[in-house]
Amino acid sequence: MLLIYNLIIRYCKPYKGGIALSLEKLVEVCPVCGNSDLFYELGGYAGAIYHCKECGYVGAFIIEANEEMIEKIKEKYKREKEKMEH
Repeated sequence: MLLIYNLIIRYCKPYKGGIALSLEKLVEVCPVCGNSDLFYELGGYAGAIYHCKECGYVGAFIIEANEEMIEKIKEKYKREKEKMEH
């Protein structure tokens, strides 16, 4: 029951008088650079460790994001990278 509730909350958007289903696609991306090119570094009983091919991030935390969120993460990463180069 909890799984169904979580799925409804994740994929529904509120509207006046109730909720409307959203068909918005969520993609697993790197929390640092927004790249979806991730691979399992390690996984198993304790959980998964991901590795980003773009920025080298290694960690268990990844983000399920829509296109708008991905663009914002990428813009922030680009700004921070440019700041570090100067």
